[in-house]
Amino acid sequence: MSSMNIQENRKENRTVGQAEPVSVSGFSLEEIGQQIGKEVFLHGSIYKLRRMSGFAFVLLRTGRHVLQCVYSPEFSRFALEELTEESCVRIRALVAAEERSRLGWELQVRRAVPTSLLWIISAGRPIWPRARSSTSR
Repeated sequence: MSSMNIQENRKENRTVGQAEPVSVSGFSLEEIGQQIGKEVFLHGSIYKLRRMSGFAFVLLRTGRHVLQCVYSPEFSRFALEELTEESCVRIRALVAAEERSRLGWELQVRRAVPTSLLWIISAGRPIWPRARSSTSR
């Protein structure tokens, strides 16, 4: 994906007057909890999908944690069938207060975009393979 496509995707996902979501993949759980009411970006791989009746739990493995995200057709803007276990994704989620959660909040998945593993390893900065002719010998 070129950098122009990445910029177009960012513009496309933004609502007029809405702040750009914060990338929280390297943050602690306490720092994520301070974002209640805000949308955030998470980068990771899908560890497990737990389908329930009417919603699903998406377990996302990031660099520091395994986070439980909630998918529901009422607030998610994509079909659950688009996600597969062990795939790398960039998730846009709302940090919502949830008293039943042991952390006091939950991540409600708004959108999920498949990415490459290189994107996640580089913490959201794309890594482009170099042409063989440009590498040192």
